[in-house]
Amino acid sequence: MGNCLRGSKNRRSTAGIAPYDNIRNSIVVDLRSGPEGCLLTTYIRFALEYKYASYRILPGYERPAVSIGTETVSGGREAMLRLIESRFPEPRFKDSNESLEETTPLVVRVAWLQHSSIVVHLGCFVRWTEDLSTRGGLWSVDPAVGSPRMEVRKFEEFYSVLLEVMLEHAQMEERVIFPLLTKADPDNSYIYIYNL
Repeated sequence: MGNCLRGSKNRRSTAGIAPYDNIRNSIVVDLRSGPEGCLLTTYIRFALEYKYASYRILPGYERPAVSIGTETVSGGREAMLRLIESRFPEPRFKDSNESLEETTPLVVRVAWLQHSSIVVHLGCFVRWTEDLSTRGGLWSVDPAVGSPRMEVRKFEEFYSVLLEVMLEHAQMEERVIFPLLTKADPDNSYIYIYNL
């Protein structure tokens, strides 16, 4: 579905239209990942996606840490989120995250943050598509974006990133949420009712 056109690993879109009318910041965040399958690393990565920040993952560390410029924060989730919030103020975490209490389990927060990230990416995709249709298609390109070919490439790359985020969300549901639901309801009666 377009994802096979160009790999999106370690590349971020430089599209002319981005969430909250910001182009990805030129600051690259180093995310030192914890052990494989570390939920905190996943949470911080989704937070960076939500902020639409460029990042690179550095595997092989015992504990997750975030490095932005000369500042490095490791340890607690809140400290890392404060650093990210201070460097990337828009979109804000606090306005949308206030509905989640401190007692909310980390799994629920990760799922919520991933949903928010998908909403931000879909919003950008819709705005970009609407902009293309109002301009008259690909052949009437905004000169600030570049040539039609460049805009098609950017659109492909952005679609690949969106598809990647959505696939990760589906995998997270399959590996985390559904086993928890199955464990809580061995008869699967709630899942059966939900799927009706």
